[in-house]
Amino acid sequence: MVHQLDRAAIQLLDNEFYKQVYIFGRTIENLKSYEEDLAFDWLNKLIIVTDNVEEVRLRNDFMHYLVKSCINGQLDPPFDEKPPSKGSFLSMSKLLVGTSCLCELYFGSK
Repeated sequence: MVHQLDRAAIQLLDNEFYKQVYIFGRTIENLKSYEEDLAFDWLNKLIIVTDNVEEVRLRNDFMHYLVKSCINGQLDPPFDEKPPSKGSFLSMSKLLVGTSCLCELYFGSK
């Protein structure tokens, strides 16, 4: 069962996520076509719904850095490879090491 405060936090985080999705849609054209395919693979991975606040925060971190790559016109790691087919966002957090990710604020250094 999702706690009421968690539900409110997730709603706010979802709103932020969809703002980033909008920016993604406006900036994906900056990438080369093969990178666009990878970026959409990542978007499809990130759009998966979860009711865990920590995972939603981490999902937003991934989306932030994916959008940043699109704005810069080149996919940076980990987005330059296909996303893992299995695993939670928490298990994927190590992929953001070296990106000065916000996940360190939530989970500490990995």
